[in-house]
Amino acid sequence: LVSAPTGYGKSILISQWLEKKGDNYGWLSLDENMNDASTFLSYFIEALNTSDSVGKQRLKNLERESHFLSWQAVIEVLVNEINEFQGPFKLILDDYHLIRNQEIHKMIDAIISGEIKNFQLVIITRRDPPLHLRGLRLYQKMLELRARDLRFNQDDIGKLLAMERIISFSEDETSELLAQTEGWILAIRMIIAA
Repeated sequence: LVSAPTGYGKSILISQWLEKKGDNYGWLSLDENMNDASTFLSYFIEALNTSDSVGKQRLKNLERESHFLSWQAVIEVLVNEINEFQGPFKLILDDYHLIRNQEIHKMIDAIISGEIKNFQLVIITRRDPPLHLRGLRLYQKMLELRARDLRFNQDDIGKLLAMERIISFSEDETSELLAQTEGWILAIRMIIAA
């Protein structure tokens, strides 16, 4: 779970992590229109189908048959299909704060509590989702990154300035930059770009 306000670099952090890991992954950028359960399911299945280790036809069949099944049955089939993945796969749900549909939350809850092998779900959000995370926290089965974890310190700002080849900032100016922005990366970038 990566939960922080706008501008903290959540999506950039995860995309850099994926690039470094070189793993098999799917990325689903969510929007308001995906609050319909069947629409969400279609996009979710499409994102899963980017995996090399999934039975694509079985997932397509689930999408077609979902109109004739109860939502609980759809969830059970989906969890079983994901559990059949032959190799590791990561699925990123970006902007999850836009999802308000309880059926979708129920589906995601079932996936994260299902102890599915070869599958990792990453939720990027501006606020905590209404999911049952307490058990995962208690048994340390999840990693959480928050605004405090994503906030830059003076050392981080120095490294950013060096990467951008900006040498015009003194140590005092870097300290002032940190004080002005409170480590918020978007604000830091806006100031150094000016």
